[in-house]
Amino acid sequence: MESRNEKFGKSTLSKSEDWEQWYEELQGAISGEFWPMVDPDQPESVPREPPRLPEVNDVNRTAQIYADLTAPQQRVFDNSYRRANLSVKDWLIYLRDSTKPPEGHMRLVVKRRYDDLFKQTRTQPSVWLDQWEVIINQAIKYNLSELEDGLWLHQLATWLTPLSRELALHLSYQAEDEDSRKIGEFPNVARRVRNHLNNTTKETKIVRGGPFRPALGPTNKNTKIWPTRSPDRPSGSEPVPRPSINHRRGPNGVARA
Repeated sequence: MESRNEKFGKSTLSKSEDWEQWYEELQGAISGEFWPMVDPDQPESVPREPPRLPEVNDVNRTAQIYADLTAPQQRVFDNSYRRANLSVKDWLIYLRDSTKPPEGHMRLVVKRRYDDLFKQTRTQPSVWLDQWEVIINQAIKYNLSELEDGLWLHQLATWLTPLSRELALHLSYQAEDEDSRKIGEFPNVARRVRNHLNNTTKETKIVRGGPFRPALGPTNKNTKIWPTRSPDRPSGSEPVPRPSINHRRGPNGVARA
């Protein structure tokens, strides 16, 4: 339901799933002094004669809800509302009644978002963890079954296994503890996971040349490195340095392991 009148903050009210986020941002944009005057959930302080409100089928005979209108038709419908001299509160009441989805629908939407999150494999861990915290809050609000019996911890551990088997194992153990697996622990879990991943990143050293090539000191970027015994190595070119290995030798001079 995108129009000039339905955009506040970062969210645009274009479909039913956007209602809650959009409505929360709208509340945050209006001071507490004035919000009671436009709160669609509060009764009118002074009864008044309601204006004749345009209907969506005034613009499109086949339309049943606002979302059935095309973008040009939505603009025509919005202008009709403005001409009706509706108050802000009347407009919010209409948006709430025509857009706010039933709770069962939102539970399915959040369930789909939750499942899709764990299918992501190329997302940066820090970005993924931010998304996970948002989805967990939504899952709490709509009481998803994934939050029961530590399943949320097992799923988190599975996703984290390629990054840190140690951390994943710890989360799996926590999922088996009746007190530690309560969903109220998720902020602590998120903080611990974030700290662990940050520390792991700092400790990881990238070796120039890849895992199967020895790290080399500073060289001219135009200098080609040749294997020491290569028959094609020109005279005077720079060979690959041989790794130094200190062997302990026995009495007969034979190297011991």
